Amino acid sequence: MKAFFIRGIASVVVAVVVATAATLAQSVELGEQPPPAPLPEESTTPLRPAFAKKGSVELGGSVGYSSSSQVENGSTDDAISTFLIAPHVGYFISDGVEIGLNPLSISVISTESVSLTTVHSLMSFSYNGTTANGVHPFIEGLFGFAIQQASYQSSFGGSSSDSRNGLSFGGRGGVKYEIASGALLNASLQYLQVTLNGDNDRERNGYNTLAFELGFSVNL
Repeated sequence: MKAFFIRGIASVVVAVVVATAATLAQSVELGEQPPPAPLPEESTTPLRPAFAKKGSVELGGSVGYSSSSQVENGSTDDAISTFLIAPHVGYFISDGVEIGLNPLSISVISTESVSLTTVHSLMSFSYNGTTANGVHPFIEGLFGFAIQQASYQSSFGGSSSDSRNGLSFGGRGGVKYEIASGALLNASLQYLQVTLNGDNDRERNGYNTLAFELGFSVNL
């Protein structure tokens, strides 16, 4: 009986040793598994809206070089080169469709006998297309109000000045190119007809201008 009891205890000890050895061997073979990596937290930084999408805002401006022809009593004079600068803000009421404002566009015409400074405030309505490579062709209608200050030099050494105002309208077309997220360069060709008649003028007075413009804008 004693021998049987001793053999039973030995069998249990051997079984425990064998099981422990097998467990250790499996742990060594598989190695300790690292805990799973935590999932990345969602970014709280708001994404910049895509250009020309409904609800986005475009802020920018342009400078240009233009050819202007003065109109006096319905007759058009020779063209004069002018320089202009124009800020711009626009809001997209739907995808591609933008309502804009050029609040203070300034153009200057200067010759030996006359200096003309014209300030425009223009509303715009435009459509912006979209291509896969970040190029956005656009076409735009313009309508607004103009004020012109003129200074005249007489051949006899005297000078005079005159101030007029009137309506202007025209159009612009070109392309906008995304150089980075939310940043665009644009190039365009603009035609503008400005009427600046006095109270007693029966024929049109003012000027017509054709301008090439380069600009920069950001999309918000």
